[in-house]
Amino acid sequence: PVAQADVHHGEWTEFERVATRTDQLGNYTLRDLPTGEVLLRAQDDRAGKAAVMTYLTAGATHEQALHLSRGNELRGTVTDQAGKPVANVRIQMHGKPDASRLYFLRHTKTDGNGHYSIPNCPEGQLLHVAFEHEEIPPRTVADYDLQQGPLNIVVQRETANATITGTVVDATGKPLADVTVRPRCQERGLFPDAVVTKADGTFVFAALPSGRWRISFDHATYIRPGMAPFRLAPDGNWDLGPVQLQAGGTAMVRSRRVRPSALSFMITSDATRQQWTMRGTEEHATTPLLVPGSYQLQVWGKRAAAQTVAFTIHSGQQTELELTSEVGVHQHLAFHYSKDAPRPYGATLTIHRDETLLVDTWLEAPKGEPWSYDLWLLPGTYRLAMHGVLKAATTLTIAAGTEPTTKIELR
Repeated sequence: PVAQADVHHGEWTEFERVATRTDQLGNYTLRDLPTGEVLLRAQDDRAGKAAVMTYLTAGATHEQALHLSRGNELRGTVTDQAGKPVANVRIQMHGKPDASRLYFLRHTKTDGNGHYSIPNCPEGQLLHVAFEHEEIPPRTVADYDLQQGPLNIVVQRETANATITGTVVDATGKPLADVTVRPRCQERGLFPDAVVTKADGTFVFAALPSGRWRISFDHATYIRPGMAPFRLAPDGNWDLGPVQLQAGGTAMVRSRRVRPSALSFMITSDATRQQWTMRGTEEHATTPLLVPGSYQLQVWGKRAAAQTVAFTIHSGQQTELELTSEVGVHQHLAFHYSKDAPRPYGATLTIHRDETLLVDTWLEAPKGEPWSYDLWLLPGTYRLAMHGVLKAATTLTIAAGTEPTTKIELR
């Protein structure tokens, strides 16, 4: 028997979805099922999947066994150049949308013998498999066909002897102590511990593997824009030399009529288009430390019409912004997509009026529930777009006093 296996009828996007889990003896009960032909599915990460079509009559109790199978399986071994197994290699496998309308994405790791296995792979699809480990360069196998058999990989171990060094200074060239320096190598999934600069502003990271590295700097009053990544060779050194930080600034936002805690905020840099979010309290909202320059602040919330306010950050100062929120027209956006489309996990909603960005936010798609979003806009014409696995683009024309529901078709 398989305990804690998922058993269900219907998908997340369907109203009649019924789901449960098996008990310790593998037993399950599904109630309030529709009559007629019903497709039952079961799944367990280790035991596999099952799908059975059965016929149910009204008022009757029906017994249906489900036999799990691992189905199509991606398996193989990872060894180094000397033929020794490599343990704890992180493996990520992607596939195209399958019949359940989900993007297939699975993770696993190699065991002590270098073996790995991913069950229930989509049938008849080419797979994209990525291998990551601290001691090996990232490796990717694209368009792999399971009919080729086990995917055995030979990798080149390397000794982590590379270094990153530098000195942090202010605008006058004076060394800055107590600046937190963080390295990361995204392609290897490495995030080494941060270090703090010494009294002379210096920092050192040693025993690093090769790869594409990034460095960031954190300080209570000093800031630096993001630095370009650097490809670090085995046994190489990335000497940043003097890294100049400048005194940053903040903006404090106060709002009339609507409390800042009830508003959503998005900050966009005019220079880099980088974005930040912030949360408000009952009295105000304060931006994170920002590089001096010009910015746009997008603001929206319940009963508060979406608006954009330009502001400037000055070195070592706090800019004060006073918002006057106008009451907008309520808009209920209802998102729909075909049952044949892949189920989205969410999408980014953007709303423009002419060339001005008013709303830029991520909307998570709920499971098994209608997907919608409410906002308030002033009368006028707007461009709405959804960006994600599924997309949409439409024009909204809002008149005073109307509160329509707008249906958005995602494709």
